[in-house]
Amino acid sequence: MATSSSDNTLLALLLALKTLKTPLSETERAKLYEVGEQLELDPDDWEFIREGLIAIIADNPSLKKNFQDILTHLNALDGNQERQLLPTARELAQVNPTDNSIEERSIERRGNVEGEPEFESLEILNTSQKIAKKVLKGSNPVAAARELNWLERITKTFLPPGE
Repeated sequence: MATSSSDNTLLALLLALKTLKTPLSETERAKLYEVGEQLELDPDDWEFIREGLIAIIADNPSLKKNFQDILTHLNALDGNQERQLLPTARELAQVNPTDNSIEERSIERRGNVEGEPEFESLEILNTSQKIAKKVLKGSNPVAAARELNWLERITKTFLPPGE
């Protein structure tokens, strides 16, 4: 299972926000909110969303450095490590306390179809988008990212000290 560009980009953004030392400006928070809205309204238009996201990141040198370092590290993970990036049911419930229990019961896992993305890969993408929407649309994305146990676990397990 290889994660896609959008998986790693969103996860790197969340982790970069979590480790950001300087606060975001009101303008940056507003732009991130717009990205959260776009993810909610049209998640299939990833290339457009990504362009706007990268522009926001590029305008903040501290966020840009964190993001690039983390993205490079995430892209180097092997398949077994990537599976461990998925949040547990408890970690996912931290973001969506009401939706999670319903979704967990309604997920029907089936075999992989040749040429189709693996279910686990889609699960990572859906999870990343769901959490990113919630964090980015909050009034303080940095604080919201710091509160997520899922990101804390990933930071401790997969990122070198100092990231």
